[in-house]
Amino acid sequence: MGVGPIEAALEDILKEYSDEFQHNLEKVCKSVANDCANELKQTPPSGDSDSDHYRDGWRAVKESVGGHVNYTVANQNKPGLTHLLANGHVVSNGHGSYGRTQANPHIANAEQKYVSEYLRRIDTEL
Repeated sequence: MGVGPIEAALEDILKEYSDEFQHNLEKVCKSVANDCANELKQTPPSGDSDSDHYRDGWRAVKESVGGHVNYTVANQNKPGLTHLLANGHVVSNGHGSYGRTQANPHIANAEQKYVSEYLRRIDTEL
């Protein structure tokens, strides 16, 4: 049994709506990820001697997973430093450790803010 003209027309309408929705969702995701990366560039943790290099490394990275587009905010210049700065770490002087640096949860603060912003924009714009 074949698909009738009404079913075919409905299928086309739903496909068009789905494509438009996916496109708009990708735009919102990209915008929020870029905003988050820009905020992380503006608020680097203090006390880092390579802070300019660390600060300038924040990017919104586009990834395609299972046919869907995702954006991840990551530091491309110093990816391993993000964990050390956010959580603190042992400081060594070559003769053993002599303390810990203070944790600076700058990434978690931006993440919470922009997850909320992403959800708000989905509710209002889509």
